[in-house]
Amino acid sequence: MSKNKVGDSGSTQDKKNLNRRNFIKRSAAIGVGTAAFGTASTGPTQAQAMTWDYEADIVVLGAGATGLPAAIRARDLGASVIVVEQNFDIGGTMIHSNGNVSLGGGDAIQLRDLAGKNDPEGLITVAPVERPEAMQDDPDLLFRDQTDWTVVNTGAKAMYRYNNREVLRAWADNVAPVRQFLLDNYVKFTRISGTHGAIDAALAINEGSQPPHFLPGPIWAIFDQAAVDRAQWNVKPPYTGDNGLFFKADTIEELAAAIRAGNEHQKVALTYLKETVARWNSFVAKGADPDFERGPDAPMHAIATPPFYAARIIIEWHDSCGGLRINGKAQVLDMKGQVIPGLYAGGEATGAHLMHGLGKCCTHGYMAASNAVDERA
Repeated sequence: MSKNKVGDSGSTQDKKNLNRRNFIKRSAAIGVGTAAFGTASTGPTQAQAMTWDYEADIVVLGAGATGLPAAIRARDLGASVIVVEQNFDIGGTMIHSNGNVSLGGGDAIQLRDLAGKNDPEGLITVAPVERPEAMQDDPDLLFRDQTDWTVVNTGAKAMYRYNNREVLRAWADNVAPVRQFLLDNYVKFTRISGTHGAIDAALAINEGSQPPHFLPGPIWAIFDQAAVDRAQWNVKPPYTGDNGLFFKADTIEELAAAIRAGNEHQKVALTYLKETVARWNSFVAKGADPDFERGPDAPMHAIATPPFYAARIIIEWHDSCGGLRINGKAQVLDMKGQVIPGLYAGGEATGAHLMHGLGKCCTHGYMAASNAVDERA
């Protein structure tokens, strides 16, 4: 952007380094997988002595699963693009991926498998893996799956409770176009394997609150003395303690009261805990749990032998939920929630969107590039 040498001995620090705000004002920058700007070194280096004389409409930082789709999308829309990558190889963390691409919303591959068709090139020779009813999808269903706290997985965890609704709404609306964008750029897909990984819980897990602002609160594992004996768990100190994370009581009602009194973060009243345990015990007696689709192949034991225990389940994340804060246009927001003009981000560099696979990253890149080019039009 600037044709001045960065490392002139007589220049000031401001002259010696490219002004960050001017950089962003003059071109749209898409930061992916790395900080957009670093702290300047005080001493001259070989890199600082180079002359920067390249200009482009869009500058993409990082050639990974977000950056590459962003660059291609921007170029398809007629923008000039520069991609900056710190590594010797392109791909970023994507090169360690096993290739899972979580998209949907009624995209072209879902429709292909739903109709039982093969790909035009004849590369797909196996029958569809998923049942047709499991592949019925649309953006609204996809959005709900990613944001509704009453939707839980088979471990009774609301995995997406911290997802930003504005970002996820934009993501859900763009995943089907992204699938077509990838197909148009010669990306091939095998059969869909795995659909909506959650089901509606039939339990009142958030009583006393209304969607989308459900009450937060810890997740508890409820078990009895028979489970302790069966698994040979040691529930004595120092393995447990009086720290608000472990409780013991002679009845389920007393256990619920102990949790409410002993954990400051417990906002849900646990009014239905006794009823929930009774419901579970009735499923054990029948040998099937329709709420979470357990059958005879899954171990099921009644919770009936006092004393009863509650242990806090600590969620472990394999993805980073932190990062740059973005809005539904993938624009980066400052500490006051205001848009930083010309700066976009996506993928692992951003927060508020928990998801495995490449679908999140590819869609963020597509969104960022589409909006960046539109902003400059």
